[in-house]
Amino acid sequence: RHGADSSRRLALRVVSLARGDLADHHAATEIQRVWRGWRTRARIRGELWRLANSCASKVQATVRARQQRQRAWRHRCDEETVGGAAAALAALDGAAKAAV
Repeated sequence: RHGADSSRRLALRVVSLARGDLADHHAATEIQRVWRGWRTRARIRGELWRLANSCASKVQATVRARQQRQRAWRHRCDEETVGGAAAALAALDGAAKAAV
């Protein structure tokens, strides 16, 4: 009987120690899980920020290039219109002087 009690106490002690180790292991894996999740989300957030910034820069560059082309086109049209109008006025002025 004494041997059975000793074996039972030993078994209970082993289970008790294992339970503590299991709780420690569970706590450690939970901490690692939370840390890895946070780190992964932070990396994804950073990558999304870089991607969004890159896309915004490309859109801005495209819009600026288009605006520059429009300004250049308008400037050419204004020069042609002003130059053409000046020539027409000079022709009319010359014809008016010739008629007098």
